[in-house]
Amino acid sequence: MFYRELQQYTDALRKATIDAHNNLRDVVSVIEQCSDVLYAETIETPTRDGVKSLQLHICSKHGSLSLNFRVGLDYYMVRKSYLSCDGDLYPVVWNNDYSKFVYPLEEHRRTVYEFVKAVLEGF
Repeated sequence: MFYRELQQYTDALRKATIDAHNNLRDVVSVIEQCSDVLYAETIETPTRDGVKSLQLHICSKHGSLSLNFRVGLDYYMVRKSYLSCDGDLYPVVWNNDYSKFVYPLEEHRRTVYEFVKAVLEGF
């Protein structure tokens, strides 16, 4: 189940030393070391002076996750993101306040929230 894998990725990120450089390369490096990951990558697209679009893609045999960010020199913003599991696609809408965090499957909401939070600590 992809949610168990997300929990493993979260645990790995929390145990690792992550250097925050606004590019998530250390996050990808940690996740790639997990045995069930097929691939983890970031895609950066410059949009205008000092601002870029950054996507983090993680794929395993049970599901995939695409986190989307807008990144400036001194900020980052999480944009609408998506998780795919068992052939279904679910939106992920970030908010630091868990009560306002949006993920449609309540039984997995905390797992997805904790993973995104661990990724953000790598910014």
